[in-house]
Parts: sequence; C-alpha cells; structure tokens
Amino acid sequence: MCPIKIRGETALRIRTILVSVGFAAALAVVADLAWATAVATTGPWYDPGISAQVYSIGVVAGSVLALVLVGVAASRAARLDEEIQGLGLRLARFRSTLQSRKEGVRDDPLAGLDALGDLEDTIVLPSTVGSGYVAVTAQVTRDALSAPGASVLPAGERAVLRELLAQRRALLRERSGVWFPVAGPVAAGVAFVLLAGAMLPGVEGFAVANHHINTTLLLFLSYGWPFLLAWAIVGIVLLHALPERRGTRTVDDLDGLT
Repeated sequence: MCPIKIRGETALRIRTILVSVGFAAALAVVADLAWATAVATTGPWYDPGISAQVYSIGVVAGSVLALVLVGVAASRAARLDEEIQGLGLRLARFRSTLQSRKEGVRDDPLAGLDALGDLEDTIVLPSTVGSGYVAVTAQVTRDALSAPGASVLPAGERAVLRELLAQRRALLRERSGVWFPVAGPVAAGVAFVLLAGAMLPGVEGFAVANHHINTTLLLFLSYGWPFLLAWAIVGIVLLHALPERRGTRTVDDLDGLT
C-alpha cells in the first residue's frame, strides 16, 4: 500500500492542532487538580492581599502575552503580504513583456512599463484591501502562462515562470493560515485575563466568602501559567516554521528574464 503524502501546510496544521489539544488538556488537568485541592479545604487559604497580587499579575501577564502573540503574527503576515505583492508585480511585468513580444516590439522589452514601476512604489499592501487584491493578482498569475507569447518562451524561462507561480501559491496558502498557530494561546491568554479580572474587584468580599472558587482560581492561574507560556513559545515556533521551501528560484530570476 502506498503511503499517504501529506502536504507541508496540512502537516503543519495537524501539528498545531495536536499541540493545542495537548496544552488545553494540560490546563484542564491543572484546573481539575486545583478544584480537587480547593474543595478539601475548610477555610480560606489566601488572604485578600495575596489574592489581589495574583489576580493583578494574571491580568497584566495575560494581556502582555496576548498582545505579543498578536504582534508577532501581524508582523509575519505583513512580511508575507510584501512578498506576495512583490512577486505579483513582477509576474505582471513579465506578462506585459510577453505581450510586447507578441506585438513585435523590437526595442527595449520593458518599454511602456514605467507605470508598473510607479505602481510598485505606491500600491498598498494586500492586507489593507482585503480579498480584492488576492483576486486580481490570482488572475494575473493564471494569465501569465496563457498570455500571448508564452507559448514561444524558451524552456528555461517557462520553468522559472512556473516555479515562481508555485512560490506565489505557497505564499498565499501560508498567508491564509498565519493566525492559526497562535490562536490557541491567544484565546487561553484572554481567558486568564477574564478570570483574573473578574475576581480582582471581589478579593475582600466574594473571594473570602467563596474560598473554594478563589483557591481554585489562584492555584489554576499560578500553576497554569507555565503551560500557557510554553504554549505561546511553541505557537511562535510553529508560526515561523516554513511548511516547505517555496522553490529555489528568486524573484530576481524573473527580473533577469525580462
């Protein structure tokens, strides 16, 4: 029986899901142990001062962690957007050159492309214009190999063009899943903030009267934090783990062909 070949992006998503399930299960075990310990107590374990400190740290640490993860993912998305943008513009330039060849232009093959150069300096990032940019550049790349003049390309040029189109498709797949690895730890960090923030105002009243709940949350926040931090670190590692190399060519190869 032939083994099933799993594509790089799919394998990365599977690893991310397994990691998320594992850390979520670990936090669930911590919560269960915290509750089992708390219900065995006959009175408050922690005075209001300690409770206030733990909840305050939980709010601040959870907020910082979530913001850092969002910032790292946003930075990664911005870099991918720039790569997609640059590759799309070069493919459009190459397609224009093919059209010039077909029309029998004998002079500079890049004649009439100054407008594209100006566009490259002023165009906004695809993340700011939504799916419209992706749809337009997708049409450009689909048209590239079928453009007039493409059929008479030397084999080397066609190979480079096909590889660059494959790189662009891989970039789009990577961009679409950029938030997936950090979604779990961000959600868990927000949950820590909500739990700690909800208990903070009642440390001298509600927390004392309901010492079982207070003890459970204090133990959970204290012993669950290392797991949350480890989850965040693994999420960042997965975020920067390239599922596959997007070919050996660079966009400079395309510029050299034109």
